[in-house]
Amino acid sequence: MPQPATEPLLTSGQAARLLGISKPTLLRAVRRGDIAPAARTLGGYARFRSADLDLYRGGASRVGESLVGSHGAPAIPAILSAEQMSVLYDAVACGVVVSTPAGEIVAANRAAGEIWGLPAEEARGRLLGALTGTIVGEDGAELPPDARPTATAARTKRPARGVVFRLTRLDGAQRWVRVDAAPTLASDGAVRQVVTSFVDVTAHKGAEEALQAGEARYRALAEHGSDLVNVLAPDGAILYESPSYARVLGAPLADLYRAFGGPLDVLHPDDRARVRAVFAACAAGDAPGDRLIFRHRHADGSWRTLECVTTNHLADPAVRGIISTLRDVTERVAAEDALRVREQHLQAVAGNVPLVLFALDRDGTLTLSEGRGLAALGLAPGQFVGRSAFELYRDDPTILGHLRRSLAGEAVTGITTMGAATFEVRYTPLRDAAGAPAGAIGVSMDITERARAEEALRASAKELERSNVELAQFAYVASHDLQEPLRTITSYLGLIRRRYRGRLDADGDEFIGYALEGATRMSALIRDVLAYSRVGARPREFAPADCGALVAAAVTNLQALSAETRARISCDALPVVPGDDTQLGQLFQNLIGNALKFRRPGVAPEIAVSAERRGDAWLVRVRDNGIGIAPEQAARIFQVFQRLHTREEYEGTGIGLAVCKKIVERHGGRIWVESEPGLGATFLFTLAAGEARGGDAGGSETAA
Repeated sequence: MPQPATEPLLTSGQAARLLGISKPTLLRAVRRGDIAPAARTLGGYARFRSADLDLYRGGASRVGESLVGSHGAPAIPAILSAEQMSVLYDAVACGVVVSTPAGEIVAANRAAGEIWGLPAEEARGRLLGALTGTIVGEDGAELPPDARPTATAARTKRPARGVVFRLTRLDGAQRWVRVDAAPTLASDGAVRQVVTSFVDVTAHKGAEEALQAGEARYRALAEHGSDLVNVLAPDGAILYESPSYARVLGAPLADLYRAFGGPLDVLHPDDRARVRAVFAACAAGDAPGDRLIFRHRHADGSWRTLECVTTNHLADPAVRGIISTLRDVTERVAAEDALRVREQHLQAVAGNVPLVLFALDRDGTLTLSEGRGLAALGLAPGQFVGRSAFELYRDDPTILGHLRRSLAGEAVTGITTMGAATFEVRYTPLRDAAGAPAGAIGVSMDITERARAEEALRASAKELERSNVELAQFAYVASHDLQEPLRTITSYLGLIRRRYRGRLDADGDEFIGYALEGATRMSALIRDVLAYSRVGARPREFAPADCGALVAAAVTNLQALSAETRARISCDALPVVPGDDTQLGQLFQNLIGNALKFRRPGVAPEIAVSAERRGDAWLVRVRDNGIGIAPEQAARIFQVFQRLHTREEYEGTGIGLAVCKKIVERHGGRIWVESEPGLGATFLFTLAAGEARGGDAGGSETAA
């Protein structure tokens, strides 16, 4: 039987609490020598309460002192066996380390090894500071070795309690621990050993940091957000107001109360009763209703519209007030009011113009049907709202096609016929916030009269086109057929002139000259009319035409005249364009020929041809240094048979530039002139762009 003993140091109260049993129960177990059940209880209790820090604050080191004596020997060997002591020592949930004053580990339990990430038996004989890496305090600063609890207790001979720091284990893992260290003193007062306890508070620290971060986030939202937050007592006293009041309303709430007279005076007179009723109901514990919208004074005296939600937290000891969350919705309310006005305007317009306005949801159901145009169809406004447009027009494939395309997100304009009426319908797709099709709105206009007028216009245009073709054909045939008798007249007049010159009196010779000159002019006129009629009489398919080569050919054809006038003709690189090369060649030859003809007396002609790209077209210039043209005559010169000079001054029929205009227009361009009298002229025209620029004919210069 184990020998009874006096009450050991172990039962000083802390060990009993750690074991989770009463002090008398522990005494009886110790006196019986049966510590195993108590040790098992301690192990279970430590695992169950490992997160409860209060269990270990200020007591773990004293338990260590009780459990370990000199050099790690049991402090109560007369009562506990070494095996029993070992079981109890390892069952403690906190890490317990016994070290020399220099920090050499004498003993360490299992929990200490788990904190270090190193088996406890491997730690014995090593320095405590060598078992961890960097140690950082709660302030984020590194804790030097001489400031750590074990060293402090050894140096001061006093316990160092409640020190929390983060240690880095040798495997790189980091743990937060709460450390208590207490020295054991020899009879002479020297430090014998230091008992240090470690409690792993990593989980607690993480939860505490998360709580602090969450609190900081919520405080930042309240203090830096655009919403207003206040907490009021039931009597209206301000318990808290967010700093956003100064940003949104120009001053803190208390200052606004003082400036305008009180809590009710900052409210619009028309809103005070509603706000008071909602606040009173909330204070009485009634559930809040819908969001309250009211007007509130700004510091500058203007009114701001606020949206408010109130909740009763009078029973919450942390609040004990009524929380109101408010948002400035002044601009939103103004926009909603403006939208209502626009809707009223739209309804007024829809009811008074001959249109039909309609709207469809994403399924094709009509949600709007308004407009005076409904009366023409025998319908009333809103008659078809709620019905499917696909069902209403299931027999009209044209309308069904328009509906499907518009609801798929395509803007559609179409013409449809209902009975004897014709309508132009425009569908505009609607999209949701994600950009997906969400329906369509449409406008339908009765264009029956316009459609009839357009049909009559098309018929007239067709008839005019037929007439123009016949007229052009007639001009071509007439011009061609008149050439032969005119050549006969000219030939015989020339024969008479040669045979009878001098045999008639002076008047006879003069009359024959007039007749021959008129016949010659008539021949030139017929040739020009023939050329003009040919532009549109037998059109050729367009093909790539090298403008540079066409200018070179035109210069060759005019070689005699350019040599006679000592002209200098230059040509930049010109493009290849789609067109009729015969007509474009005639265009260049007419313009260059005019520049040679309308030269200034005594001045050699200088002619430059150039081109530049302008979007999808080429702008071509033919510039000269001739006599120029008055700006008011710039449009007239392109009309048929319009001359600015007498035949005695300059020969010609007045058709050449009209031919140029017709050729340019047939090629989809336009032609005009820029000039001042005596300063030369620049003829400009546009041609559709081709794929490439000319090569060999570009950048040439010809001097005669």
